[in-house]
Amino acid sequence: MTVLSNNLKRILKNKLQLLVIIILPSIFLTFIALYMSPESTTNNVSIIDMDKTEYTQMLTRVLGDKAKLIAIDKDQIREKLDGLNTDYVLVIDQGFTQRLIEAGDVKINGYYLAGSVKSAAIREFVESFINSSKSIALSANGNSDKFYEGMKIYTASGQKMNFKIITGKNRNSSYITLGMLLMFMLFSSVVYTAQILNDKESRTFYRTITAPVSLKSYMLQNVLVFVLTSIIQVTIVFFVLKFLVGIYMGEAVIKMYLLYITAAVLCVSFGVAVSSVSKNTLQAIFIGLFISLPASFLGGCWWENNLSPEIVRTIGKFTPVYWIMEAVKKLLDNSSMLKIGGDILIVLMFSVVLFLLGTWKKEDITA
Repeated sequence: MTVLSNNLKRILKNKLQLLVIIILPSIFLTFIALYMSPESTTNNVSIIDMDKTEYTQMLTRVLGDKAKLIAIDKDQIREKLDGLNTDYVLVIDQGFTQRLIEAGDVKINGYYLAGSVKSAAIREFVESFINSSKSIALSANGNSDKFYEGMKIYTASGQKMNFKIITGKNRNSSYITLGMLLMFMLFSSVVYTAQILNDKESRTFYRTITAPVSLKSYMLQNVLVFVLTSIIQVTIVFFVLKFLVGIYMGEAVIKMYLLYITAAVLCVSFGVAVSSVSKNTLQAIFIGLFISLPASFLGGCWWENNLSPEIVRTIGKFTPVYWIMEAVKKLLDNSSMLKIGGDILIVLMFSVVLFLLGTWKKEDITA
């Protein structure tokens, strides 16, 4: 594994490459995360209570403990949402509590802007609260005293952690920061895979394959070097973002880390493909930037895919970046690895195709 060892040392000793691969991403992403962190993590909630029962007062109280309550009238819902004065409007119709206690089958009326990130946590909590209330109502079998007794126990015990999670997330900041990280990974992969072109220009490549090292072994060891370098990049940047800056990466950081290890494999395949069609290092970097920027835009690195026009989302699905960012979105919503399995499989398929495109080309070797 001489080629692997020597080339890894070459990359890690190259100050310019270290600057591009590790230092610049860490500084830039830290700046993005800190710049976006002043965004208020307080959820603004409006409750229009036309039922005015002990239950609705209980719901209002638990929401008011951790969210800022904004008083509005029913005819102001659209105006206040459009003006971002409130993130979520809860309308409780008259007779709601009675129907809940008697049948346990009710639906809450909630209003929010489509694509709103901040309203997601509020919706999640309200739905959880109502579903738990339904279960308690069924257990009480229509007895209002038993129902309220159960609700008091429920609100006193299980809600503190849920509220902490709701108010502690800055999901939008996390999503954009992780999207920018993926874009940097695409850029930097071209930089260090361009080492193959440097070796060809300096004739190092040809001297190496005349030694007792097969072309297949040489290429395999080079690819392993690039993968290891990309993993080092992900590991260091993740450490900075998670433990020094403190951005939210889902309930289990290891899931996001494994997703970005998959992204590292993709980025290396992309870099190999770009290097194979480039005549020199400068051209490789130019082509890499020319492809990476549109791919990151179409794939959702700058904002969530569901906020893009339909035509952009459709085109974006033909890029691997789209599927990585879809998985990022799911993990920020605390989905399991099983739910992102399909996204990872698509990314790996793109990686194989790009790697094959980058290695199929033959060229004549001249002395």
